Amino acid sequence: MIAVNLVMLLVFVADQVIKQLILKYIGSLEHLHLLGGFVDFFVVKNTGMGFGILSEHQSVVVFLVSVLSLAGLLAMNFARSLTRGQRVSAALIVGGALGNLADRIFRGAVVDYIGINFFRFSPFNFADVCICLGCFLLVFLMIVEDKKVKK
Repeated sequence: MIAVNLVMLLVFVADQVIKQLILKYIGSLEHLHLLGGFVDFFVVKNTGMGFGILSEHQSVVVFLVSVLSLAGLLAMNFARSLTRGQRVSAALIVGGALGNLADRIFRGAVVDYIGINFFRFSPFNFADVCICLGCFLLVFLMIVEDKKVKK
């Protein structure tokens, strides 16, 4: 259990450090184009959830994310039915959620900074990547482990 809590903590700390660096070095620029303009770095403050959902209801978002993060933290540490991989998946999700929650509480909005120009997609950040990676990994592991049980 120490390992999954360490993963969660590392995701949270890395997210906060990256955001601080982005605000310090990129915040004053309009855009930083990388890979021939394929990827842009720029600062966007998002008061809502994914794609700006509930942007006018910051207190509701903080409450929801707090409750869901606590539920994930408890499941990650105490649900006996979870495998090690599922716990790591949960740690990625909870660490990212806590990183974005810290932004909401201390910065008033989530700091997003990555834009992919290959297709139009909402700006995102490291915490978002970890949340998505954790979700995909969790679904993948559940499918693979379900097939092992059925054999």
